[in-house]
Amino acid sequence: MPSELKVIVLLVCLYFICKWVLSKIISDEIKGFENNFWPHNKKCAYISTWDDYKNIDSYEYIAKYANEYDIPITMFIDNLNDDKINQRYVKLLSHGNDIQSHTQSHPYIRKLNTADAQSEYINSKKNIKNKFGDKYGDFLAYPFGEIPYDRKVIDSVRNTYIASRSIKQGLVGIGSNTQELNCIEIEDPDLNKKMDEAILRKAILITYGHGVKGIGGYSPVDKDILLKHFEYIHKNRNDIWFTTLPELFSYLKLKNRINGIIIS
Repeated sequence: MPSELKVIVLLVCLYFICKWVLSKIISDEIKGFENNFWPHNKKCAYISTWDDYKNIDSYEYIAKYANEYDIPITMFIDNLNDDKINQRYVKLLSHGNDIQSHTQSHPYIRKLNTADAQSEYINSKKNIKNKFGDKYGDFLAYPFGEIPYDRKVIDSVRNTYIASRSIKQGLVGIGSNTQELNCIEIEDPDLNKKMDEAILRKAILITYGHGVKGIGGYSPVDKDILLKHFEYIHKNRNDIWFTTLPELFSYLKLKNRINGIIIS
């Protein structure tokens, strides 16, 4: 066979190999988890998360409506320095809601030295468990969405927490990093469309916010937007598994997916 023809044949083979690989990647991106993967024949998982300790007034308002629709909320909190506020959190936990870590003092973590940064993560988890119980505090949301650069600090986060939520926008699915879980802002005008996408892809959608306008919190969401979103997902409740991060990761571990579909 002439050398020119060999080159052509090789290029054609490479083309079809690349096309096949790309089709698999695209297919994975669309599919997410396979049919009948989620509990109760649901098509996707949904987690409602909220950041900052001081926003307890907003969380009580949010939980009032979310819990009516059987949607638990996860509150990532810092400080824990007010016993009266802590008791209000205890009451929210009694209704099936969840508390996780937002570091000890909500610092700009990259400005701290290695030891102080590690202490922020380790002590936050310890304090949450001491005040609220051992079932809480195993997950983290990075303050300001700031993921550490320091290798030792990164390792400390991995050794301290099962998973961590970033503020990178997107669904969680195949190839997602458990230490940089994507989320969608609760104020996103296309949030309900992204909920539909999560159902189609059988993926995980994590929302995040800080509070409710007129009640408190950084960049608070409008009450009407929040309640209409809850109404929308409630209408689609037959397709959506409303859950928390501990429940989600217990299920993924049971299904042997932590180092498979979800990559840590």
